[in-house]
Amino acid sequence: LAALLRRGHLDIDAETVVSFNEHIHTEERVEKAANLVQSDPADQEDDDMHIDDMSSSGQTVVNSTVPIASEVLQKAGVYDPNKIFGVSTLDIVRANTFVAEAKEAGTEVVKAKAGAGSATLSMAYAGARFTISLCKALRKESNIVECAYVRSNVTEAKYFSTPLLLGPNGIQKNLGLGKLSEFEDQLLKAAIPELKKNIQKGEDFVHNTKGN
Repeated sequence: LAALLRRGHLDIDAETVVSFNEHIHTEERVEKAANLVQSDPADQEDDDMHIDDMSSSGQTVVNSTVPIASEVLQKAGVYDPNKIFGVSTLDIVRANTFVAEAKEAGTEVVKAKAGAGSATLSMAYAGARFTISLCKALRKESNIVECAYVRSNVTEAKYFSTPLLLGPNGIQKNLGLGKLSEFEDQLLKAAIPELKKNIQKGEDFVHNTKGN
């Protein structure tokens, strides 16, 4: 979203984006968000605003920003739900890591950085993995599956993260949730109300923004 703002692709200024961040972040994080939106991409290599920091308040940022992007694109008349992805690959990478019993990997990275920041290597890998999968899908390679947070009717929420079969035009098929255990089903039911609030907050933000 910040990248689109810098390139002038969205009709929302940095101050407006910061006003939304105030709903879910501390004042310090809002200031960092403003600096990120207004700065040149080349100057951001040392920026210490990480995904983990942004979600430490207990709210996942992507839950609201994907609806924001969707609403803005709808207003612009260029919305295609099959091409809007909230990348959740990092969660998959972490889950795979736990399954492989490599639970200390992130800790070792933090130790190596001597407290200079959080473990960002997994974030970089997750972003690269999802991007490579999209490129393969664009080249019409078959059986490209990644999880992402997208517009869907899989649950009561308008958006949800599920495995997706990707194709040249984006989402080729939403593979859904599969069979859930009773425990998983209870966790899902508990998560939906908060998720719906996050989605509504993003949509309301766009609808209540001046000039939109």
